[in-house]
Amino acid sequence: MVRKRGPSGFFIAAIPAVVCGVLAAAFTGDGRPAFALHSNTVLRFEVGGAVFGILYVVTLIMYLAWHGQAPAQLGGGPAQLQTAPQDVDTANQVVEAAPAFEVNLTDAREGDVPAESDGPDDQAGGALPPP
Repeated sequence: MVRKRGPSGFFIAAIPAVVCGVLAAAFTGDGRPAFALHSNTVLRFEVGGAVFGILYVVTLIMYLAWHGQAPAQLGGGPAQLQTAPQDVDTANQVVEAAPAFEVNLTDAREGDVPAESDGPDDQAGGALPPP
C-alpha cells in the first residue's frame, strides 16, 4: 500500500476552524468579566475553544459525509447516541425508494372546486364553513 505524501484532507479542512477559534479569542471584548474566574485571558480561551470545538465537529461530520460515511457514535459520556453504521449511499437509496409526493394547487383555485364533493367532510355530516 502506497501512502500519499502531504497532509490529510481533513487537516486542511480543519485549519479554518483553528483560525476562527484564534480570531474569536482575539476579538473577545476587553474588560473584567463577572465569570471565567474574573480573568479576561480565561474568557478568551473559553470563547476560542468553544468556537474551535463547534467548527471542528461540523468540519468532521462534513468531511465524513463528503467521503460517503456517517459517524458510528455521536456524543460522549452519558449523552451518547449510537447510530447504525451505514453509508450515505444506502441512505440515499432509501430516500429515492420513498414514494413521490406531489401537490396539485391548480385544483384548489377559487371557483374550480365543485360545490359538493365526495370528501371526508361530506361523509362526516357536512362541509366545513368557509374561511
